[in-house]
Amino acid sequence: FLCHNILDALVDEYMPLIDHMESEVEWLEDSVMEKPSPETLQRLLALKHSIMSLRRIVAPQREVMNRLSRDEFDQIDTQSLIYFRDIYDHLVRIQDLADIIRDIVSGALDIYLNSTSLRLNEIMKALTIVSTIFLPLSFITGAFGMNFLHIPGASLKLGFYLVCIGLVALGVLMLLYFKKRGWF
Repeated sequence: FLCHNILDALVDEYMPLIDHMESEVEWLEDSVMEKPSPETLQRLLALKHSIMSLRRIVAPQREVMNRLSRDEFDQIDTQSLIYFRDIYDHLVRIQDLADIIRDIVSGALDIYLNSTSLRLNEIMKALTIVSTIFLPLSFITGAFGMNFLHIPGASLKLGFYLVCIGLVALGVLMLLYFKKRGWF
């Protein structure tokens, strides 16, 4: 009778917890794929911590039930051995499910970290392209902004406009070059 109550308590206590963790893992996986956020990372880490806590609780209970179900003790009758084996089987199943959930959470964490790293790389690439385009333009405008006795191109009536057209052409050419190389 006591073993039957233990089995019922075990199933009633741990299985809803495992089911809740499975549904949360599925939601978090979808969230990581769609748009990862710091809140998703916090929930993943909290879920991983909960799973590890569950494993720390279940593992010793499993070992105890394993010893009790092997007919090592004379005080345990044959009918109770069946219940202990059943409890042991449930604990093994719970631990296996916890391991599966832990693996899925670890995979989701890897996906989260890779996607944020990829997004950061894209941002860095865009900033690098903008910097590369504006570096020569800044140099040229800086050179023409210096106080010369005879400003280059000042003898031409359209010198200022030619320099502006040249700067725009240089920027467009660099953009076309980067696009041809597949950088964006």
